[in-house]
Amino acid sequence: MTDSQLSTRPTRIAAILTVVIGCTALLGWYFNLHALGRIFPEFRPMSPNTAFGLIVAGAALLLICRGTRRVVHLFGLVLIALAGLTLLQTVFGVNFGIDGMLVPSALPQSASVTRMSISSSINFIAFGITLLVDYRRFLLFTRSALMLIAVTSGIALVGLLYNAESLYDVLLYDRLALTSTLGFIMVSGGYLLILPSPLLTVITSQTSAGKTGRLLLPLALIVPVLLGWLVLQLIAAGAFDAVVGVTLLVLFTVVIFVVAISVNMRVVYKEEKLRAEAEKSALALTLQRERTRLVNDFVTNTLHDLRTPLSSIGTNAYIIQRTDDPAKRAERVKNIQELVARIARLLDQFAEMVRLNRMEGVLLNPLDLNLLVQRVIEEQSRLAQRHGLRFQLELAADLPPLAGAETLLRTALVQIINNAIRYTPQGGQITLRTRRIGLNVLLEVVDTGVGIPTESVQKVFEPQFKVDSSRGGDGSTGGFGLSMVKRIAELHRGRVEIESTVNRGTTVRLHLPLDAGGIQ
Repeated sequence: MTDSQLSTRPTRIAAILTVVIGCTALLGWYFNLHALGRIFPEFRPMSPNTAFGLIVAGAALLLICRGTRRVVHLFGLVLIALAGLTLLQTVFGVNFGIDGMLVPSALPQSASVTRMSISSSINFIAFGITLLVDYRRFLLFTRSALMLIAVTSGIALVGLLYNAESLYDVLLYDRLALTSTLGFIMVSGGYLLILPSPLLTVITSQTSAGKTGRLLLPLALIVPVLLGWLVLQLIAAGAFDAVVGVTLLVLFTVVIFVVAISVNMRVVYKEEKLRAEAEKSALALTLQRERTRLVNDFVTNTLHDLRTPLSSIGTNAYIIQRTDDPAKRAERVKNIQELVARIARLLDQFAEMVRLNRMEGVLLNPLDLNLLVQRVIEEQSRLAQRHGLRFQLELAADLPPLAGAETLLRTALVQIINNAIRYTPQGGQITLRTRRIGLNVLLEVVDTGVGIPTESVQKVFEPQFKVDSSRGGDGSTGGFGLSMVKRIAELHRGRVEIESTVNRGTTVRLHLPLDAGGIQ
């Protein structure tokens, strides 16, 4: 059997019970104890050939569980031959002398030997054919034949328990022995259990669906049959009439299934609750690991950003000590001042990023975004001129006030413009646009710079991520700018997105709601 199939343990048990049923009935014929083949006196005994057929079928099923196929084919031929000859005897009224071949004629009970029924013969022929074919190539046929055996035997079992004589006329049955029906149900059901089946895979799984199936399917198969038999016995004993019996049958069936479903619902609810808690814990652990990774990356990058200028400061200080040239000393002092200012800017950005991450809400007031853009442009115009860049404004005239924190939005706009200036070559242009889109305001900053590689576009919002500094206009480092912009947008219940093409430019869009609800 393949790994996808079910465990063979239930099949082995069914096969062993089938062999036991057959051996018990056969011994009953030898020792004239017909009760061993009928269970209850009112049922007919199992015929010797039927008992032998069940022994062969059960043994074949055990061999299938062990993976032995060649001997199984021989057993299939034996079943087909035995059942086929018996069927020919019944149909054509001949006698091949095979009915009593297992009971020596010297035994007194040999005269009362019964013949295998037509139903048993058909079942054995069908089972024998399934043993001959390769189930992997004829899975549908094998499954259908086994289902036919199980269903017909199940109907016969119900008919026997309910003493439904007319059932045999309708279905062209002849009366089976009770033990025969049990044997056929076990051997066919056991074989079905080891065949590949999506339904059985679900039932045997540890999912909620599997546990529900394992609880409700046995009840659906057993409870109505047993309750119906019990009600019939009570009616026959005169406890109540048929109308009361049917009423009680329906009532008890409903109560049992309501209780079973309620129990299953509680079990499933507890499992789903535990699963949700486990998923929540796993998510929290994942987030914690991600935070730890970000902190480690942050510390590593910060140390690198500080180590580089500090090393340059040390180099410049050493040269100052070694030279007497006033011009060179002045140049080195200027370099040190610039490096100190660079460290200060980095620390300021670091402090601002920490402050933004600690903020859980901000106070939002009505704000004229166009006016804010114009003020920031005035402040940044000197820096743009120094880099040989020009600004172009395309501000919507009918832009309504939005709910925002002016200081934070100023910081976000400055960071976006500084990035645009840094990565736009001399002679380029930076365009700022504002417009209303539904209940949101869009601030768009478009530059004609060097652009960002596609694989790096989404990473630019990570703290301290830097595009290759060689692509920048001044080679300066940064890393916090767009991360701060993203956090500021989140505090306003907005979002920031970026679109870029290498050597053509970058567009940063800041979407802000007109009314973010006051204090966020």
